[in-house]
Amino acid sequence: MAIHGYMKLEGKKQKLISAGCSTKESIGNKFQAAHVDEIMVLACTHDLANLENLDKPSHSPIVITKYIDKSSPLLARALAQREEIAATVDFYRAAGEAGLVKLYSVSINGGIIAGLTLDLPHVLEEPDAEPQEHLALRYQDITWTNHLTSTSGQTFWDEKP
Repeated sequence: MAIHGYMKLEGKKQKLISAGCSTKESIGNKFQAAHVDEIMVLACTHDLANLENLDKPSHSPIVITKYIDKSSPLLARALAQREEIAATVDFYRAAGEAGLVKLYSVSINGGIIAGLTLDLPHVLEEPDAEPQEHLALRYQDITWTNHLTSTSGQTFWDEKP
């Protein structure tokens, strides 16, 4: 069973960019009362690699797939102004009768929006698909936390994003 993730995103100038993103006004009937000030995450990818010709790991941007919501114009502004951001993406899993439990978090600091892609699926080929955005985030430091096992890791990127 697929379970949405949720992202809190703050800008140095705009403050809480994710404020009100999971309300009915922002995303319609998909709204989540427990996550009002977070962005609903439909997909998340992130690549780290040790390349043979480099002496440190290569960090690719974190790419978030999300609905068009209240944050969409604010994210475009943050990209255009190269606004520094911090973000935390929380991942959940089913926990029987307890509902959902927070499993894992990825937090970044010193970030910028490296890319923002609007995706309106072809309405004849995918009639039930909704408009989405793909948000690419670069960062200076990243922390991974497994909440259920109390383990974590962190790394710092030497250069500004």
